[in-house]
Amino acid sequence: MRSDRYYPRREREYLKFRTKEQRARTEAEWEEWLIKKLIRIGWQFRQDFQKEGKTKTYLLEKNLLIRLQNLYRSKHNKPYFKFSEDESYDLLEELKKTNYREINKPIVINSLLRREEKLEIPLIDQENIKNNYFEVIQQAHEYHKGKFSHIYDLVLLINGLPLVCIELKKATISIFEAFIQLKRYFKDRLVSEPLSIFNNLQLFMATNFQRVSYFWRRDIPDSMHLKRLTLRWCNHDSFQQLKWVNVLFSPARIIE
Repeated sequence: MRSDRYYPRREREYLKFRTKEQRARTEAEWEEWLIKKLIRIGWQFRQDFQKEGKTKTYLLEKNLLIRLQNLYRSKHNKPYFKFSEDESYDLLEELKKTNYREINKPIVINSLLRREEKLEIPLIDQENIKNNYFEVIQQAHEYHKGKFSHIYDLVLLINGLPLVCIELKKATISIFEAFIQLKRYFKDRLVSEPLSIFNNLQLFMATNFQRVSYFWRRDIPDSMHLKRLTLRWCNHDSFQQLKWVNVLFSPARIIE
């Protein structure tokens, strides 16, 4: 039996509101369930990024450049615009940095040797939601030799940029186990400072389909005291009605 530290009484109480079928669902089955809900509210599932069961980073980077190029075309009314090879390289290098990034601010690329003016590349379009691409990937693998290896259950991409990380546990496992994983992911990243497009993750969410907790990267201090910084839905009715999926992940809501 799990100790109260990892499986508090409150979670045991909420467990009784889950059906026998829901309690028996595996994490993989919950992943498929959530993906279907995300597709229903406007997200596209990109299974084609996986090779041999793992999401390939080079495919994510290629998709990121395509999405940002298309967004630039839409925002600036330049249907034939293309990044040069050097611009693509500079843009990826900038997006791999570990510093905190404000997603609503464009990336500035100095292209004066190739163009008449600097490139200001938007990451999202908050004025016209239809110009953005909303995609979800499953079992995203991030590997840095000699540093760490992470597998994220689900990652949400906006215009190809990984912005939301979701860690799932089945209903019979405490949500705190998901937090332990998220905390380790953060510590690994802080210590090793890898160059990776996953450095752009902004929102981290944990759920065991009884409770949902999430925190924003901008709110995390060096102490990594995640518990204090989370928000929770503890009302089982919210899960039965599936409102939390719409509240957190509707495309219009998430780019606010």
